[in-house]
Amino acid sequence: MLTEWASWRWVMFINVPISVAVLLLVPLFINEAERHPGRFDLPGAFLSVAAMTSLVYGLLHAASDGWSNWVTEGTLALAVILLAGFIVVEARADQPIVPLGIFKNRSRGAGYFDLLALTATMAGMNFFVTQLLQNGLDFGPLRAGFAFLPMAFAIMTGGTIAAQFLERVGTRVFVVVGAAMVFCGMVWLSRVDLSTSYLNGVLGPTLLFGAGSGLAFTALSSVTLSNLRPEESGAGSSLLEAMQWVGFSLGVSTLVTVFASSSRHAQEHLPTDLAPGDVGRYSLFEGMSGAFTASLVFVGAALLVAIIALRTRATASQEAVPAKYPVETPADSTAAG
Repeated sequence: MLTEWASWRWVMFINVPISVAVLLLVPLFINEAERHPGRFDLPGAFLSVAAMTSLVYGLLHAASDGWSNWVTEGTLALAVILLAGFIVVEARADQPIVPLGIFKNRSRGAGYFDLLALTATMAGMNFFVTQLLQNGLDFGPLRAGFAFLPMAFAIMTGGTIAAQFLERVGTRVFVVVGAAMVFCGMVWLSRVDLSTSYLNGVLGPTLLFGAGSGLAFTALSSVTLSNLRPEESGAGSSLLEAMQWVGFSLGVSTLVTVFASSSRHAQEHLPTDLAPGDVGRYSLFEGMSGAFTASLVFVGAALLVAIIALRTRATASQEAVPAKYPVETPADSTAAG
């Protein structure tokens, strides 16, 4: 509604009054945590911010200018150097901003990897389905927004089911089942072509994707946040967010590159019976098909890691976190918007 009736700039500005309202209301409803004396890890904070900024900028630059561009290569190389320095600093810090010991738990490490990989898949789905609806099927912004609502409801439904039965079933089952559903949804989307419509090629796979995401992300929040010591809880939850948003940047940059390559290939190998007016749409759909297919690498890796590295079952105390406090995924806000 903001985009169609006002301006796309409102999509950015609407967050300002919402943020102000949150800042004013939070002190009324949430008690401040108990304070403890300590020393702020300034070198670690600086290196983490610099590394993440360089990494995300490099990934987004790759999407617009390619992976062989010198700016892309330089910023990504700088990110690797800064991350290495960050690890060295954290290993020696008395009170590190990210205690490296939290990665000793195999399931937690697998959970963080799966968050990154599944969010990278989400990036491709959200970005290219929007293009498919508006540029391929001629949906306006408002109609495209309504077209995403079933997926938003599927995410909430999957998350609710996982939160209610996580303690009884176990985290690995929900991550594996959820990732498998996401995989099937992306396979379905990869079949997109000129005959695709919303009902036969978008609604079904986005419902699968949404329900699978709700199951998997709720379980992964339990895996990554459970059994953390109180002084590690901030670092653990911050890493959860970092993996999601870095994964989003990684997915967009990688899949946009695949899209461009697949589109060029389609333009160079047009079907002989293709009508001249369909050339643009044909290359668009073929590019999207290539991007959706490439995203299977991300979700396939997440599924494999979940099967191999996640515990079969977590303890009841581990499962209690998401049942009370489900964690929002990037798809929640994107789909609802």
